[in-house]
Amino acid sequence: MAGGVIMTTITYSDQQRAYLTQRPANVIQWMTAELFHPDAGYIRLVRNEVFSKTFEGEVFTGVPMELPGVTNQLTDTTQAGTMQFGRVGLQTMQYLLAITPRGAITHPINVRIRTYEKDIESPIYDRLVYANSNGISIGEESVTVQLSVSNPSKLTNEDTFYDPAIFKGLENL
Repeated sequence: MAGGVIMTTITYSDQQRAYLTQRPANVIQWMTAELFHPDAGYIRLVRNEVFSKTFEGEVFTGVPMELPGVTNQLTDTTQAGTMQFGRVGLQTMQYLLAITPRGAITHPINVRIRTYEKDIESPIYDRLVYANSNGISIGEESVTVQLSVSNPSKLTNEDTFYDPAIFKGLENL
């Protein structure tokens, strides 16, 4: 972790590396988004699928959505793009509305974007990004979620803000 930005690298097993060098061009891929917030729990979505899919023992609900493309994780330090849901389902709306105002301030939504390929059990792409309440726009036809590679709720100087010796009222919280 450098400068508050989580840097991850993709590592492949020998089996995955062999497959990726020999795979045909028409291999089926599924892009998924797994959202987590302490107030609402998990919601798992798979892009543009009619039926639910199971990856690594977890069921992902098929929804029409757009996810940001794969970028070089080592150089992309400013933003992660946007996630857009067209005619978002009731389940996703309820998930976003279950986040309390206080919870939205203190914890961002963790979004894990993964890409799975047919015949490979682990994801070939895995990235953790964040969304805060200011980055969510709910309209009549779509929902847009602005993603960030840095945690928006992390304070830059935590010691001076939450020291009970300085702020006596915080001892009662």
